[in-house]
Amino acid sequence: MKNNKGLSAVVTTLIIILLTIVAIMIIWGVVKGLLDNSKGTIETSTACLEIDIQATKVMNVSSGNYTVTIARTSGGEDIIEGIEIVLSSETDASGVVTFEDAFTPMMIKSYNMAGPANVTKATVAGYFTDGKGEKQRCPQTSYSFQAIGN
Repeated sequence: MKNNKGLSAVVTTLIIILLTIVAIMIIWGVVKGLLDNSKGTIETSTACLEIDIQATKVMNVSSGNYTVTIARTSGGEDIIEGIEIVLSSETDASGVVTFEDAFTPMMIKSYNMAGPANVTKATVAGYFTDGKGEKQRCPQTSYSFQAIGN
């Protein structure tokens, strides 16, 4: 008769090694998925870090119509594909008005839009399209002011 004790120890060792490899592959798959999802969020968040867009002047052209001058500082990349502006008074606000217009560093541009009477605040945000084709909005900035008439 043959002694099979040595063979069972080798088989047991191989099974343990294979189970360890399978467990590592499963854990790596989960971790890789989490890292890939976080990577997109981090890239989107950091894309807007150096971008500063602000309303520098709001002029009341006629009753309820305004010219809003927007300026961008020199920081950040040329990723801004458009601007969203909301004009607010003490009691009312315009809806979000979107201007699909590339906004490069050091650019100053004026936009005409409607808003409530007695506007005292402009909220501005730039946006861009990420690698997935989704619209990503940079943090908005709000500026309080006294509306200037003609």
